[in-house]
Amino acid sequence: MQICKMSKYLPLWEYVSKRNDESFSLSFDEMEALLGFTVDHSFLTYKKELSGYGAKVEKISIKERRGFSERHSFMSITKEKITVEGIPSIIWGEPSEKAYIYVHGKCSRKEYAEGFAKIAEAKGFQTISFDLPCHGERTDENYPCDIWNGMRDLGAIYDFAAEKWKSISLFACSIGAFFALNAYNALPIKKALFQSPIVDMDLLIHNMFGWFGVTEKELREKGEIPTPVETLSWKYYTHIKEHPIESWNIPTEILYGGRDNMQTIEAIKAFCEKFKASLSVSEKSEHPFMGEGDAVVAEKWLLENI
Repeated sequence: MQICKMSKYLPLWEYVSKRNDESFSLSFDEMEALLGFTVDHSFLTYKKELSGYGAKVEKISIKERRGFSERHSFMSITKEKITVEGIPSIIWGEPSEKAYIYVHGKCSRKEYAEGFAKIAEAKGFQTISFDLPCHGERTDENYPCDIWNGMRDLGAIYDFAAEKWKSISLFACSIGAFFALNAYNALPIKKALFQSPIVDMDLLIHNMFGWFGVTEKELREKGEIPTPVETLSWKYYTHIKEHPIESWNIPTEILYGGRDNMQTIEAIKAFCEKFKASLSVSEKSEHPFMGEGDAVVAEKWLLENI
């Protein structure tokens, strides 16, 4: 239930990703024509999102009102698009006997695994990423991104992976980690890496009660209550209450942002103590790890732990 705010620069990023040029420039006027709004100083913050599309903003000339983009050609990676039981997926990297299952978070997609997959390949792993329900190629499906569908999809991906690779490890982010905690708790996964994991969904739902002025009684009576973040569901809420995370025996490393508003540090530490997980805290980072310097923090953590 991460706050989902689609990037306003998404049309520009998709345009760049479809070009075949190794490098090129766009005027601010050209960018604004693609976007439909004036490019302002916020572009300096949003430009790091382009890395998820295999490119980067190399230089910005305010005087010339131009942006210069360059592809990450220095480090390419093999990828194969497949479908696993109707789930759009990608296998990244050269053939190996071991792989990571990559489970993205809310508002993400399977293509965003590329940076992770490049690091994993350098350490001898392939990676399989896939679109969660209502994400990526599945945004038009009538198939909610809830605990039941999430567990079903993660189960299908694991079954496929178990047939293909001898050793399976896991990377999961935010709600993806919560789905993994429910779907994979009894499976022979070698190692788990969690970034900004939701480990206490009951806590998050109660936070949402406070944020939006909803009571448990009101939710029980209405069944569902839409909010700007996510539709609160009595069925989901009671399932969470009745099925707390009681078992997790996979060696786990966690990267947590000290300014995460989705999970408290106390909840993360309680999980780590209960299940013997190791914790790294980036004090100035928020839940999405999209602030200044966060990409470097996350990459360093991955290099140390994959």
